[in-house]
Amino acid sequence: MKKFIKLSRPRFWIYVLGPFLLTFATINSPAQFSPALILMFIYFTFPANVLIYGINDIYDKETDAFNEKKNGYENTLSQTNNDDSKLKNIIFYTNIIFIIYAIFNLTLLPLIFLFVFVLFAHQYSATPFRAKAIPFVDSIVSGILYILPAFVSWGILYNTLPPLVSILAGIIWSISMHAYSAVPDINADIQANIKTGAIILGKNKMLLLCGLLYVIASILAVPYIGNFAYIAGLVYVVLIALSINKKTPEETLKYYKMFPIVNTLIGTVLFFIILFKTLGI
Repeated sequence: MKKFIKLSRPRFWIYVLGPFLLTFATINSPAQFSPALILMFIYFTFPANVLIYGINDIYDKETDAFNEKKNGYENTLSQTNNDDSKLKNIIFYTNIIFIIYAIFNLTLLPLIFLFVFVLFAHQYSATPFRAKAIPFVDSIVSGILYILPAFVSWGILYNTLPPLVSILAGIIWSISMHAYSAVPDINADIQANIKTGAIILGKNKMLLLCGLLYVIASILAVPYIGNFAYIAGLVYVVLIALSINKKTPEETLKYYKMFPIVNTLIGTVLFFIILFKTLGI
């Protein structure tokens, strides 16, 4: 089981768990902590992440062989092992338990968001849609996927959509994050005959696009989090500038590895900014 926990990329759990937790900062009464909210929190730890990354590994075993990022920094399935069937079982059973619970205990709106999350997580890597193989669509699907947990928790708490502009800011930020992640993979993806937006635009043009998206997301977020949006945007723009300064796509992996830490720190500050606004501090 330890091996499959590693395959779920624990360092990346924060990417789905963070958006889910962000809405907790709007809670002003202990009575809002329902069993559904707690169980969905658990879902967005191992089960949701083994769904995303497990499906990815099953469908990408051949192409991952060319990718330095996948052979060391990220744990993936070996091309030679026979763990596919075990992984499929773990993905199915850990997810179906929570899905069945959700069907009987969530209202329609958060349930729809959960179903869309599962669909996007599966079809990002799996056939027949396999969004990750469609340039630019891959980043859009991923951008929506990683923000959907916030829709689920907000839906459980309030049975409505979050504020639309905040949704747009989050999706644009998430799209940029995904687009950036394709830059260190450029040469590996060329070898594997995968066409991505980063290959079409090239390293620096893709990085400039990512920087622009971070700026847009920051501006959209200002009404909700104030001047901290500019500070957060500046941090990402600096990382983009440092990445552009690197000569090869592979060298940007150095900064890619910093994103889980940077995202966690910024997300934590963001949580407390929203919490203080909720409490009127």
